[in-house]
Amino acid sequence: MTLSGPQRYQYDQIRRDIEKTLKDTNVSNTLYHSTDGIVRVVDAILQGDDWASQVVNENGHPLFTPNEQQRFTNVFRDHVEGIRSFFGKEAKEAREAKEAQEGGAYVPDSSTLSGLSKDFLDTKTKQATNSSSSTEKDGMDDIYTMFMDRMQSMDQFVNEYASKHGVLKLEKEHDLQPDIRLIPEPVAQAISAGVTAIKLPISPEDTMYVLSKFKIPYRTVVSIVYLALDVVRLSMGTTDRDTGRKMLSILLSILEVLRGDWKKATLTFMGYFGKMPMLYGQMGKIFLTAFRMFSPQLQESFIFGSLDATKSFLIGTLLAIFQITAPEEVRLPLIAALEKVAIRKAEIDGKLVEVGLSARPDYLSPTFQDLNNIQAVLSDKAYVCSCEFENLVKAVDQSSAIRIVLQLLRIPVTKEFRDLQCGDQPCKPFVSELVETVTNPDNTATTATTDKSMEQLEPLEPLEPVETKETKEPTDTTEPTETTETNNTAKPVEPVEPVEPAPISNNKLKNRIKTGGRKLHARIQHPRKEYLTRQSCFF
Repeated sequence: MTLSGPQRYQYDQIRRDIEKTLKDTNVSNTLYHSTDGIVRVVDAILQGDDWASQVVNENGHPLFTPNEQQRFTNVFRDHVEGIRSFFGKEAKEAREAKEAQEGGAYVPDSSTLSGLSKDFLDTKTKQATNSSSSTEKDGMDDIYTMFMDRMQSMDQFVNEYASKHGVLKLEKEHDLQPDIRLIPEPVAQAISAGVTAIKLPISPEDTMYVLSKFKIPYRTVVSIVYLALDVVRLSMGTTDRDTGRKMLSILLSILEVLRGDWKKATLTFMGYFGKMPMLYGQMGKIFLTAFRMFSPQLQESFIFGSLDATKSFLIGTLLAIFQITAPEEVRLPLIAALEKVAIRKAEIDGKLVEVGLSARPDYLSPTFQDLNNIQAVLSDKAYVCSCEFENLVKAVDQSSAIRIVLQLLRIPVTKEFRDLQCGDQPCKPFVSELVETVTNPDNTATTATTDKSMEQLEPLEPLEPVETKETKEPTDTTEPTETTETNNTAKPVEPVEPVEPAPISNNKLKNRIKTGGRKLHARIQHPRKEYLTRQSCFF
């Protein structure tokens, strides 16, 4: 379109004014004061009649003079009800009718004032007014969890607003509607008529049917438009076209807020401040998009695991420094204590091996040479997740200093970090946790064995094989031991005590085999096989 002389002059003047405004160093303050003034005006309009006199500045003084109040009242007279209805306010007639019906002044509730659902506001009120002791919010884990909760609350607030008034609302509505046709029906009819005119062997109905299948989802359209604008913004930023970069950064940040994604909106708005901030923000958006491709469980693990990894690195650094600089007075008692830990671990491993379980990893027995293995002991799931340890933490967690030390040592004190490491199931005794950790190290499906305690497994002693003698056989008075327990109800089996056999002749032995007598000699000849058969019933 060609612009005439006056139109061209107006366009150039507007462009120069925009460039001058964007290049102004005080543009941020100007935008802030302008936005603050607009918000104050809208807030005063929502308060009721005579709103112009209720617009005040940050000091509480009226923002408009009496003449300006009259002028603004006349200008906004036709738009006041529209603004109130947009923010959930009832019309004046509805308020008066309700006031007359109830016999008193109508006071709208908070849900009507904010336009948000009552359940959402109740949830936020409980979170804001949840009273807790000062010792429950002093540790680094508590601060980190509180920060993540605030981020999640902001996500929910922006998402709910965009679902009611933004692009996200249109996306959700179009999810339930037919897709957009790429070829409009009038154009499809013209194409069908053209196909019929050139006498192709295709009926008009078939042509219309095929053309009606060319569709595109609404979300695809929004994504393509957003991607195109973002590419244009990046191209303008890299070619030093500051005006276009700033305008598109503002436009795209508003679009992303209306899509319910305030994090990407913040990263996009960084492009307003320069080319390098724009590139940093773009890399942040790419990382955020890739991070959201993971499952919610993995995302939570990454979020809380990053803090745990940071604390582990800090502890490892301190242990390395201590290992190098520890004096004799501190080093020798520590070595003695570590030896006691190793002895205790060896005792536990021996009991586990006796009942057919595997020994625990070697890194759970730290030495002064491998001092960093202390971290493995402090984060041992079998003990940290036990009821005994939970009671111990509750007993010593009486001050902020102790709480900070426990959290620095990666000991789960808060509910969120305990659920991350131990799950949301109730705690178990240490013995049960120990057996479950050994038999199920990868947190797979548990078996019946994991429900046994060490007290139940300790009496299981392996059966000693009976020594054989070539010319002797047990007497007839010895009855064979029969296993009455099934695999599902395993109980300790008393070892078979050998009975002093009496000498018998070979002819008598052969005769007993022939006549199908009790063949106690068969068990004597294969003691290892009998031992394995009895032991298998417990596992």
